[in-house]
Amino acid sequence: PAIGVWLCSPVLSMIDTASVGLLSGTAQQAALNPAISVTDYGALAVAFMYTATTNLIAAAQAQDQDDGKEVDAPRTTLTLITAMKLALVVGSVFGVGLSFFGNTLLRSLIGNDSLDPAVMAAALRYVRIRCLGMPAALVIGTAQSACLGMQDVKSPLYVLLAAAIINFCGDV
Repeated sequence: PAIGVWLCSPVLSMIDTASVGLLSGTAQQAALNPAISVTDYGALAVAFMYTATTNLIAAAQAQDQDDGKEVDAPRTTLTLITAMKLALVVGSVFGVGLSFFGNTLLRSLIGNDSLDPAVMAAALRYVRIRCLGMPAALVIGTAQSACLGMQDVKSPLYVLLAAAIINFCGDV
């Protein structure tokens, strides 16, 4: 179940790809695939937040347990709030940066200028739309990692299921 943290983005991208392929056609599908590559691979640059959150939450929880404050858990709570705030800020900055450099990244990925301008414009639009969700994606990933740090391995899987259902309903 803990693998939900790392499966969330690929599963949501797969749902997007299937929906666009079924509902929009070949040109939109051609635009979506490079956009997904840019945003998903770009998001790996901030994946360190997940590992750090898991480690910091686990350490804070251990300190709270050593102090006999398992119910109140002030260190764990403070660490979680700080991690969530940081995820929101980093996600926002990263989303803006990725949106700003989206055209350059797409051109680097595609490799030539012979691509139909309509497909390139659609790909850039997809990148910018997905960048709007970067703050939420980082907050969700950080929250899932915090669950792992608190030894709750089932919640990240439930979050993945809920996100997939919401994403599917939004795509359809």
